[in-house]
Amino acid sequence: GWRLGLTAWSYKDNTLFETIDKAADLGIWYLDGLNVQKVSSEIDKDFDYNLSNEELLSIRHKLLEKGVAITNYYIHDIPGDEAICKRIFDFGQLMGIEAFIAEPKPEALDLIDRYCQQYGIRLAIHNHGKDISPVYHDPQKLLKAIAGKSRMIGVCGDLGYWQRNGFDPVQAVTLLKDRIVTLQVHDLNEKTSKGHDVPWGTGISNLQNFFQTI
Repeated sequence: GWRLGLTAWSYKDNTLFETIDKAADLGIWYLDGLNVQKVSSEIDKDFDYNLSNEELLSIRHKLLEKGVAITNYYIHDIPGDEAICKRIFDFGQLMGIEAFIAEPKPEALDLIDRYCQQYGIRLAIHNHGKDISPVYHDPQKLLKAIAGKSRMIGVCGDLGYWQRNGFDPVQAVTLLKDRIVTLQVHDLNEKTSKGHDVPWGTGISNLQNFFQTI
């Protein structure tokens, strides 16, 4: 049941429209959107909830034209603010987004959970390093943070950051189980904090074993 998608972060220096074109050219029909990416040369604004309905409609037309769907959308912080939360989820509903990938403060999760259930849009909590994600970088701490929350709150596991922080991806997904909403798959040249991405299958991440396990 897994779907292969492209993350807009890989093309953050391009516009969203250019990224949609690239995904279609590669035959990849799912895309993770990004809140700090410009929309197009005509719409010189970030792809976020501040866009007008007309501008969002232009994006929907572009997606339909290319046969690409934005299934997930990265927005680093969803604040525990009722009005802003509603605007973000209204935006997600208009764009047909299935899950927000974010790293909200733990105290905001109850409010976000309520909106997730109301709108039918999941939250997939992402993990960076310990400096950016003091709670979420550790799969054990992450699982504890979402304990008691509805199943609309889950995890976007970043294999690259798990490995840079000394966590085994197979053990992480085994621990998090059905809380996994989506995965950002990385193969690294070395399992250290300085490890960088290399083409899948050419690094030390043993992705074949990972995919066979999950």
